[in-house]
Amino acid sequence: MSQKSNKSTKKNTISKRNSQKKHHFSSKHSILVIYIVLVAIFIFFSYSFFSSSSESFSGKFSEAFTKTTNLLFFNSGSSGSAQGISSNTLVLDKIEQGYPKLENESEEIETYSGFHLSYNEQHEQANWVAYILTKQMVKNDKAERNDNFRPDENIQTGSATLDDYRGTNYDRGHLAPAADMHWSEKSMDESFLMSNMSPQNQEFNRGIWKTLEEKVRDFAVENERIFVVTGPVLKDISKKIGKNNVSVPKYYYKVILDISQPNFKGIAFLMENQESSKSLTSFAMSIDNLEKFTGIDFFQNVKDSTIAKIEADFNINAWNLN
Repeated sequence: MSQKSNKSTKKNTISKRNSQKKHHFSSKHSILVIYIVLVAIFIFFSYSFFSSSSESFSGKFSEAFTKTTNLLFFNSGSSGSAQGISSNTLVLDKIEQGYPKLENESEEIETYSGFHLSYNEQHEQANWVAYILTKQMVKNDKAERNDNFRPDENIQTGSATLDDYRGTNYDRGHLAPAADMHWSEKSMDESFLMSNMSPQNQEFNRGIWKTLEEKVRDFAVENERIFVVTGPVLKDISKKIGKNNVSVPKYYYKVILDISQPNFKGIAFLMENQESSKSLTSFAMSIDNLEKFTGIDFFQNVKDSTIAKIEADFNINAWNLN
């Protein structure tokens, strides 16, 4: 081989090594940029939360970290449309049109005047409850809360009972809230059937979960008409209570769909069954992401192609969570 050829080979080798070094530097540089952005966002959220003295340090730290992680790796919170998805063909005016499809769960469908539910005998509670809530319903205070807790005689195999919850330190947590049923005495009364109850941590039920329920009513007023699906996540159950072995869920979810034409939008919430001082935004996600976690196919009976876009769309700024 000639001396000229050897020099050419060496040049090519050096050029290749330099290229590899540049690529390696570029990769390291990208990682460094991501890390800097992550730290910057975390500091921003940390400062926002730590500047208030109303919460504990650990609670603020946890929420700041959760928001930062979600922002970068889960839901940006601003990837969707603030106005929603426009459609002239999507119609969702009956509760049965919005029934979810379950993954390997038994169910008995029961329909009541204000809500429908899917009862799961194995877990002695509903897989889900679904209902339509309007501004007019929220504003109508016709019925007062009656606390008429009782077994649901419509359940063929028998529902859970009040005794199942006594002495357990778990609340009989409404899935379809009584406060959403003020518009009708019958609906209010039916909301206290034990088929509509699930064992909820007391601090959770009376704290962050109640806050979310109140916010859902605000959504109904602000958006005129919404479709709501609520339920426990009946997977990985490690605790049961009472003679009837009522499962204690580790998580609960809510799905809200704004069904006021012509623009539609959706949002989902997933919460751990425990006390929390986090803001509602920490639990918000797209309906698609909730489906991945629960294995439930929401709105599977809706054949309009627009529903897929709504489930994937997520813009937290489209919902008033203040």
